[in-house]
Amino acid sequence: MIEKEYYRLDELEKRFDLSFSDVLYLVENSKLDLAFRLTDNKFIIGGWAKGNSFIGYASVKYSGFASIPQKDQVTLLSKHKTNCKYFWLLNKDKIINADYDYPFDSKTPNAFLHTWQPKQPSNISWDRIPAKLFPKEQEHIVHTLKNAMSSIKTLSKKQSKPSEYEKEFDAKIPKVQFYSVGINFELADICILHSELVKAGIAESQMKSPIEITPSLTPLVVSNQTHKNTF
Repeated sequence: MIEKEYYRLDELEKRFDLSFSDVLYLVENSKLDLAFRLTDNKFIIGGWAKGNSFIGYASVKYSGFASIPQKDQVTLLSKHKTNCKYFWLLNKDKIINADYDYPFDSKTPNAFLHTWQPKQPSNISWDRIPAKLFPKEQEHIVHTLKNAMSSIKTLSKKQSKPSEYEKEFDAKIPKVQFYSVGINFELADICILHSELVKAGIAESQMKSPIEITPSLTPLVVSNQTHKNTF
């Protein structure tokens, strides 16, 4: 069989005697990470701060392997589908078109970003780069509905002044919300990297040890000079 960088689910039992239930067990117990091939997706890369807050470094384009949160991996294996917005990018060298200018109108902190701290991918030491799908910035749906209701009241001439409670409620609702449809995955999208199988003790490393080369034998040249025994 050919050596591969990754495998699909339907290959595992034949190659490694690994059943679907085995894969689910390994994922549930954080012994195996699933990966997915992404093509030309736009992300905000960054890092997670305390309190589950996300710090943005740059907006980028990416095509390569990515991992998703464990709970989404379990959902995918259990329900055969999932939708994801948070990723870890696994091929740092395939991050391109990095833009370090803050890309949104909403000031930080907001629902999407805690703060913005530009940083080049080459200056990130982690092998797995945290990333969130680049979202759309749009009017908050509550304000959209409220404006629609106000228009209806205006047309029916039943508009009244907002109460103090309504004013207080409006003040708590952000004017803008961030929206992303996410990426849908099915079982056929799953890739299992060979390196993950090695970590789990299921496969052997593809790195071959150097072969020792035995030097060729050369004819022994005997000198005609007579050597005296020093003893």
